Amino acid sequence: MPNQVPGHFSETRPYVARILAAEAGFRSMGSTGRFVPDAAADLGPQIASAGHEWIGTPYVFGGGGTQGPTEGGFDEAGLTAAAVFAASGGTIQLPNTAEQQWEIGVEVQLIKAQPGDLVFGNWGTRGPSSVGIYLGSGKMLHAEPGGKVAEVPLLNGMKARRIGQ
Repeated sequence: MPNQVPGHFSETRPYVARILAAEAGFRSMGSTGRFVPDAAADLGPQIASAGHEWIGTPYVFGGGGTQGPTEGGFDEAGLTAAAVFAASGGTIQLPNTAEQQWEIGVEVQLIKAQPGDLVFGNWGTRGPSSVGIYLGSGKMLHAEPGGKVAEVPLLNGMKARRIGQ
């Protein structure tokens, strides 16, 4: 398509390039190129797999949710909401903040956390302000403020919750 833009529309070429580059972020969950859940498989590993679909997606404050990135990216709770929604085949919708997500599922000891459990940190008087997807071996998938969705080490003082039990 970009090669089909007439030459006399020079301002259109960058616009078309931006649209094509952002196209994946507008696909529906389950469409070609996005995670498709397996109803027979455990939910936890599928949450981790669904989240991996978004590695490299930019951090956007307030971004993301059940349908994927918004404004071109995710914040922490937007990423976890998208991964859980995709992995559950659309049956589990998480709220929009880490504090609200902390109320979903059951708490598990961090030492017993499994891939796909949600991990919460940066505790304040109202609860956690940070959330990620546990991957095992002390790592999580996280929408890094000022960065991108990436695998990073767990934060000190994190707690875990299992969704969909």
